[in-house]
Amino acid sequence: GILGILKSGGAYVPIDPKYPEARIHYMLEDAALDIVLSSNTSKQSIPQKEEIEVISLDEDWSVIEKQSKANLSIQADPSSLVYVIYTSGSTGRPKGVMVEHNHLVSFTQDNNFVDYEKADIIGGISSYAFDGSVFDIFFSLLNGKQLVLIDKNSLLDLYLLGSIFTKYKIDTIFITTALFNSLVNSNLSSLGSLKQVLFGGEAHNLEAINTFKNTYKEVSLIHVYGPTENIVFSSAMNLSNYDTSSIAPIGECLSDKKLYIVDSNLNLLPIGAEGELCVGGAGVARGYLNQPELTKEKFIESPFKQGNRLYKTGDLARWLPDGTIEFIGRRDHQVKVRGYRIELGEIESVLSSLEGVQQSCVLAREDASGVKALVGYVILDRELNRNDLEESLTERLPEYMVPRVWVELEEFPLTSNGKLDRKNLPDPDGSLLSRTEYVAPRNETEERLTEIWQDLLSIDRIGIKDNFFELGGHSLLATRLVSTVRKEFEVEIEVSEIFNHATIEEVASLIEFFLMDFDEEEDIDDNQDIKIEL
Repeated sequence: GILGILKSGGAYVPIDPKYPEARIHYMLEDAALDIVLSSNTSKQSIPQKEEIEVISLDEDWSVIEKQSKANLSIQADPSSLVYVIYTSGSTGRPKGVMVEHNHLVSFTQDNNFVDYEKADIIGGISSYAFDGSVFDIFFSLLNGKQLVLIDKNSLLDLYLLGSIFTKYKIDTIFITTALFNSLVNSNLSSLGSLKQVLFGGEAHNLEAINTFKNTYKEVSLIHVYGPTENIVFSSAMNLSNYDTSSIAPIGECLSDKKLYIVDSNLNLLPIGAEGELCVGGAGVARGYLNQPELTKEKFIESPFKQGNRLYKTGDLARWLPDGTIEFIGRRDHQVKVRGYRIELGEIESVLSSLEGVQQSCVLAREDASGVKALVGYVILDRELNRNDLEESLTERLPEYMVPRVWVELEEFPLTSNGKLDRKNLPDPDGSLLSRTEYVAPRNETEERLTEIWQDLLSIDRIGIKDNFFELGGHSLLATRLVSTVRKEFEVEIEVSEIFNHATIEEVASLIEFFLMDFDEEEDIDDNQDIKIEL
């Protein structure tokens, strides 16, 4: 579908069908889309409007095959749009980043961030709705490489993921930092045929990096950095032979990019001085679709090279003496959670509009595994009902932008000048997250599972009827849970089972079933089906 759009001379706008209906409607209208490629199942999310033609890629081939097969006389040039990818916006609405063909071609032909000789078979892991997929799809295809697309279910089961690497001889992947950490924490015994792993997207974990390097000495580990506004990667650093005992730089700029660290007046800063990281050179996007004021604010004329443009990332960084760059953090309230770029202001804008919410604030706090999770702080004029809050937010925000941990306050802490003091907002009390009455473990299996859950979720007391995801669990923690269960009990449970059976009681029943010692002659007839119902 994407390649067909490009051959037609159009630009593609990826939309995840799992987005809330209101978000999908906004993106369709903002981008003024008149043709939507979809599937029979996903097209239910598309509004029925006369001006939108929906083509189902799994049902409409009887119509498609009637079209002419002659080459199109399309006039596209390097400055034509290739895609518009939407990212979170601080105003409460997502913003579309416009990227041109010249940006894409320049990026895919850059040869100083990955070893071309080692990269023959690329594992396509990133969702097509995010710019990580641009590396997967176009780096592989425009360089004559093989692309192996990996489905989400396989991605969530790290054991299965390792077997896919081996089966298809995948040698190169790009994954988010959060998934990289989970990969390391899963104690995966083999990464199959992998030769190089690119990771990035949020603050790194030195312990995970060093564990990986010590375990897989033959696999190149490449730390990458870059905003969507500068097409996927702006800098890269091969950490394999770098001393990462105390620091893991985001590296040097790619050959077609420019990196500057400046103060508030756009003056260049010396080595060691902390400032805002600005990116320039090839790859700086055209701007934000239908948002000229925001484009003017974030995309500026370069004061360092006439005719060039810079994108002000809002990221804080500093030069190191060896000429590489250390990423420090954000200067605003934008965060990365499990690889997703999120403007906390967008969540707060929607949250504040809900009935009963007087004041609100959202933070991203690290859980026990070092993965960031969203925490919602609210002042309400009624009793806190987390289910209602989450359901209302889910109607307007993607699942990954909905807090699952809530703290109700009578008043917010303020700074001396009367502003919200985010640093002094209290940590959530894990013991208050449960929505069910506490029930203690009743047998050894439940006791062992309780210890595992308490360790993963960093909560002192968990009952066997408590829901894993209501306690702050998420998909990446679920992969660690499955890996730990596999190690502790020597049984195979898929990640999907955790989503379907999210309590200790239910998981214990699964484990005990798998551990049952059946007498083949007496207990089970060879032709008898075994059914288990929880």
